[in-house]
Amino acid sequence: MSTLGHLDGVSEARKELEARLRSDGTLLAGQLVGATQFVNHRVDVQLLDRCAIALSRMLERYRPEIILTAEASGIVLAAFVARHLEVAMIYARKDVPFTIAGGTHSANARSQTFRTDITLHISAAVLPAETRVAIVDDFLSTGSTINALLELCAGTGAIPVAVGVLINKEFLGGRAALTARGLPVVAVTTILAWSPDELAFAAGGGE
Repeated sequence: MSTLGHLDGVSEARKELEARLRSDGTLLAGQLVGATQFVNHRVDVQLLDRCAIALSRMLERYRPEIILTAEASGIVLAAFVARHLEVAMIYARKDVPFTIAGGTHSANARSQTFRTDITLHISAAVLPAETRVAIVDDFLSTGSTINALLELCAGTGAIPVAVGVLINKEFLGGRAALTARGLPVVAVTTILAWSPDELAFAAGGGE
């Protein structure tokens, strides 16, 4: 049974995440947000689950039938969101294993974290045409990874209905580019600016 009707606390999850970013987050090279103590290396699963409930509440209005993410750091969050929305989750692979039979679709992205180009792959068999897809990831920066996931959706004929992220880095322009394409973007929190002197969040998470 979905927990969404019994647990709210969207603002509480947002405040907790923002407090954790203030205490344990780091800004690297003016663009990269380090969250290795609680998101994408050591994972605070309780915090991420509370944030996933908040994100699920924001995404449920778009009636997704599948949650799509990219390997690897978005997987935990996407799985929690899928559980609360009671749908399946797919993660695009960086390599195609021998266990995947049949045709695959591929798309290229630029990894901000690794400063390198990556290729994402998805089996045509796991994402049927006309499936309503919500893309979920931990960070939104320039939007390169999400654009690659959108390209994979186009290849399979799936229908992207929304993007949900844990942390939107508004100052890098990814959300503006996605919304310009008519795609709704929701975030648990949005960072407007981060410098040695300031860490500014959008009111209400910037939904």
